[in-house]
Amino acid sequence: MKQLKSIFTLMIACVFAVTGFAQSTDTGDAPQKDSPFSFRLGAKIGFHAMTNISFTDDVDFQTYQWKPTTSFIYGASSELMFSKRFGLQVEAQFTRKGLTAKPAFDYTQKISMLEVPMYLKITDLEGDHFGSFFSGSDFNTGVLVGPIYGINTGVIEKSGSEREKTDIKDTDYKRSHWQLGFYAMADGNIADGHRVGLQIGGKIGVTDLGKDESFTQLFRSLDVSLIYYIPTKFKR
Repeated sequence: MKQLKSIFTLMIACVFAVTGFAQSTDTGDAPQKDSPFSFRLGAKIGFHAMTNISFTDDVDFQTYQWKPTTSFIYGASSELMFSKRFGLQVEAQFTRKGLTAKPAFDYTQKISMLEVPMYLKITDLEGDHFGSFFSGSDFNTGVLVGPIYGINTGVIEKSGSEREKTDIKDTDYKRSHWQLGFYAMADGNIADGHRVGLQIGGKIGVTDLGKDESFTQLFRSLDVSLIYYIPTKFKR
């Protein structure tokens, strides 16, 4: 929980620092759209079309015929653009990931977690090819690449009609893990000051989930998300 508090404290400090900077550079009559900086906050909802845990090393887990599961994503997103093309996108989201043995037998296991993605955002990739066509809606495309820090909070196991929830400290899983995310994104205005973004991509685990050192467990997932950006004073 100390790690969780530290991450939220850092994110809140960054929000206030960026907001304060933007206000200090406001010259009143000067148009804000000419500023190279912009900051936005948004609400995020998504869906994991596939989440799974891959096993490596000397243990043959294919015997159990593990299959991917699905889950929803709920969270918030912040975007700080340093220029029209480059910026950072930091998010905080709750989700579950795991695996299932269906249809071989009725057993599903999911790990509940808080994820903090920290992406490098490269936008305006449509350039001269589609820019003029979408100029009316201020359409924008780009990519997101970066690490995701995950804090595992618990494990939910379901077998038939029975459902059991266990705190992460009482399981064979570690408290935290790292993943790497790769996403394609697009966003555009739907009304004055209102903007919606779409993200499609996936994550791969880079650190071991389990405490047992005889084999390695890594997350894999594919997902799609929508972000509604709250109207703010500081626009691109």
